[in-house]
Amino acid sequence: MTGAILTYVAIREESAAADHDRRAVIETVQVNRRLTAAEAQAHTFSGLAASYRRMMAEADAIDAVDPERAKALRALAASFATQARIYEFMPGTDADARFNYDGAFQAALHAEDAIGISDDQPDRTVALADEHHARSQRLTLSVVGLLVVVVVLTLARLVGTTGRRITLLALSVAGYAATIAVAVPQVI
Repeated sequence: MTGAILTYVAIREESAAADHDRRAVIETVQVNRRLTAAEAQAHTFSGLAASYRRMMAEADAIDAVDPERAKALRALAASFATQARIYEFMPGTDADARFNYDGAFQAALHAEDAIGISDDQPDRTVALADEHHARSQRLTLSVVGLLVVVVVLTLARLVGTTGRRITLLALSVAGYAATIAVAVPQVI
């Protein structure tokens, strides 16, 4: 009976380990998707910043010839930058303004911090799966220990001398106690 219960608990632990392994894979995909999306967004913003700088450079180039058109182009570029939300990643507003790619990447990466999983969550889930797997292995070894106890008890019945029977009986009692001592902490 004890062996059947321990086997059942070992199977449940192994099932939990497999579930956590699957969850860790899904979480890893989610973390990588978030990193890829942040990279793509920062790259897109970088391209928008290049378009803004190009408009500002064109406005600078035609300023001497057609100041009204240059003013309209600067206004268009400013409107573009506001709608594209790139001002927060550019320290300046002229054609030489540099885009802060790392700042845009970090902002995109942490935009979903309140609802997303942390970067180390897959590792924590894997550690939990490893813990369940180790517990399952210890329980399985306990079941094997119980089988050894049964074999020793069978040998005790087959042995003809009383001294050997008592020795084998004592070994089986000690083996049963050791097996239960290993198994109980895994179940609780």
